[in-house]
Amino acid sequence: MPLSLANPLRRHNGGLTKDELAEKVGKLYAFFYQGLWDFCDVRTVTENYVEKRKDWRKKLIIKMGYPCKVAGFKRGEKVYTRIIGRDIVIRKDWHGYPTRLETTNKNTRVFLTPVLLALGYDHGDLVIVLAKRGEIRVKDAEIEFKKLEMYLKKRREKYVREIDKISDYISEDSFDI
Repeated sequence: MPLSLANPLRRHNGGLTKDELAEKVGKLYAFFYQGLWDFCDVRTVTENYVEKRKDWRKKLIIKMGYPCKVAGFKRGEKVYTRIIGRDIVIRKDWHGYPTRLETTNKNTRVFLTPVLLALGYDHGDLVIVLAKRGEIRVKDAEIEFKKLEMYLKKRREKYVREIDKISDYISEDSFDI
């Protein structure tokens, strides 16, 4: 489990232990993204309030230092955000909502407040951040985990059917010497 996963998973883990969540993320990566994506990470959507200004809306932020490096994005660069279902796609091409990559300290942050709020994300929600050259994709972890459960259930059912076929074919009398 990458070190970058440790801090967000301590706070908001959807009722799963760190080890259970790490196992799910590992399976997701192995079954769905390996070979296409260079990085898989789980983050919580963080919420920032400006204490002095009560009238300011909350900001939902996803820190994306390492995925930005994988995608080849630089600090201060202009990128474009698109929505595909519940996925948020961030690219350098001109399609979508213009967004600027900003930084605080060493972390690159992508301010996606309007997009995250429009899609129904809230503070503490788990998202999966995937990155490949020229693209970052943010996915709803809850949806991805449900897809994984369905996929594993189908695999288990197929395995049980195969075992049943074999056991029907081989009778106990087959092993008489």
